[in-house]
Amino acid sequence: MLPTCCVKWLPVFCVIATVLFSCAVEQPMMGTVFDGRDKAFDFELSNQYGQKVSLADFRGQIVVLTFVYTSCSDTCPIVTSHLNKLYYMLGEQVEGVVFLAVSVDPKRDTVERAYEYSEQWDMLDKWNLLVGDSETLKSIWKEYYIDPVLSQNNNALLSGKKPSNTRNDVVSGLQQKVIAKYDILHSTPVYLIDDHGVLRVLFTLPFDPESVSNDIRLMLD
Repeated sequence: MLPTCCVKWLPVFCVIATVLFSCAVEQPMMGTVFDGRDKAFDFELSNQYGQKVSLADFRGQIVVLTFVYTSCSDTCPIVTSHLNKLYYMLGEQVEGVVFLAVSVDPKRDTVERAYEYSEQWDMLDKWNLLVGDSETLKSIWKEYYIDPVLSQNNNALLSGKKPSNTRNDVVSGLQQKVIAKYDILHSTPVYLIDDHGVLRVLFTLPFDPESVSNDIRLMLD
C-alpha cells in the first residue's frame, strides 16, 4: 500500500507521465521519408493561367509536387482525383499548402489544355498545372527521377519518319488522329517539400490521400 502522501499526489504523477509519454511517442510519417536534407530542384514554368511560376515562390509553405499530362487516361486521373480529395481533407490548413503538377507531355500540353484539364477536375484554383518547352521540362524530370517514354505501339508514328501514303489526305488524316492519341508511360510520384524547400517525403501509387494528409499535418506542426 502506498503512503498517504503518495496517494495524494498520484493523480498529478499520472498526468505528468501521460504528457511525457505523448511527447516522446511521435506520430510516424506514412510516406517514404528522405534521410538527407537535400533542397528540391528549383524551376520556372507557366501555369494554367499563363503566369510564370517557380518552386522558390512558395518558400514558407508545404509544396505537394507531382507529374501528369492532360491526355492521360490511367494514372494521371487517379493522382489528380487524390489531390482533389487531399485539398478538401486539409480544411483550413490548406492555406499553408501549395499543389504543383508538372507536365510530362510538352508536345500537347499547352496553357489552354492545362486550363481545360484543371477545370475538368475541379482543380482550376486549387493547383498550378505547369507546362513548358521540352528542354526545360527534361531538366526537371531528370532531377525528380521522371523518365517519360512513348508507349511502344506509337513510337513508329512519332519517330519523325513519314508514314506511307502521305499524299492520300484521308489516310494522312487518320494517321494524325492516331498520333494525337499517343500515350506516355511515366511514373507519378508525389513529393512533399517542406517550407524551407527541402525534399521530405515521397508517395507512389497506390497511396491513400489520408496518408498524405497525415504527413502534411506533421510537417505543418
